[in-house]
Amino acid sequence: MRSEIDADDEDLGEPSEPGAEPWWHPRWIPWAESHGTAQVIDMREGPQQGRLGTACHDDTAHFEDGWPSLAAYLAEVADVLDHGGLADGCAPYLIGDGELWWDLEGETELNGEPLVPAPTPARTAALAVRASWSLPELLGEPVRPAGEDALVIEALARDWSVVLPPDYVAVASAYGDTMISDYLYFFGARGLRAYGERNAPGAPSPSVPHPVLPTSGGVLAFGHTIEGDRLFLVPHADGSWTVSAFRRGWADWHDTGIGFGEWFRGALAGVLATDWLPEWEPGPHPLELGPDARAVA
Repeated sequence: MRSEIDADDEDLGEPSEPGAEPWWHPRWIPWAESHGTAQVIDMREGPQQGRLGTACHDDTAHFEDGWPSLAAYLAEVADVLDHGGLADGCAPYLIGDGELWWDLEGETELNGEPLVPAPTPARTAALAVRASWSLPELLGEPVRPAGEDALVIEALARDWSVVLPPDYVAVASAYGDTMISDYLYFFGARGLRAYGERNAPGAPSPSVPHPVLPTSGGVLAFGHTIEGDRLFLVPHADGSWTVSAFRRGWADWHDTGIGFGEWFRGALAGVLATDWLPEWEPGPHPLELGPDARAVA
């Protein structure tokens, strides 16, 4: 069909300007089509033979965003279906009775029907393994002797008249005051005191529905993300603490109901169902010491 149209209008077979592509070329193999726009394999002679491109319905063709071969493209699609991610800027979903549909990341419905993220069996299996990883497997070896900072954190807790969760004290004293994977800044002995002195006591924040320690009965700020999300431990009457967050992108307060140890390991391993933290690469996560921590580490 394209060749017949091209034969009727010779200009369609010629580039509109030097270096550009024509509307159609007889040595392009159309292997897929949507709404009149064809995906083509370029079989012209030369080092780029076999590359993929797009022959547009109402414009000249282009190869800038293509793949070097159909095999490379299909391998990327298969990898996304198995491990998650994007192919050609789109994520896989299931619609109706399980039909596969590709759309922009974060979409939730199509024509009023729900879009369900397609299962990713290899990622699911990998996350199941990562869920059992130890902190050294997730973060590498501790960045400082844990006992020294533990004494500082426990003394700070006494000053603030609270008993902090032992799992938090152990992790913060070994890995605190670090930037994790260039995304999450995790407070240790120095960050805890600095944040508390800077932000509390003071006027209540519209984004954090609790006072912040050292204000009596307050929540403990234990970190923040580069996106402006703030992480807290919220005390409860039974002596337990659970993780909550102010999510800046959502402008809301999010209670997880999960204790620190379970949340922290699950977040770093990528096993928590969350749409406001990254899909981490396999660990261990790179750590960068904060400026105050470098002086004493």
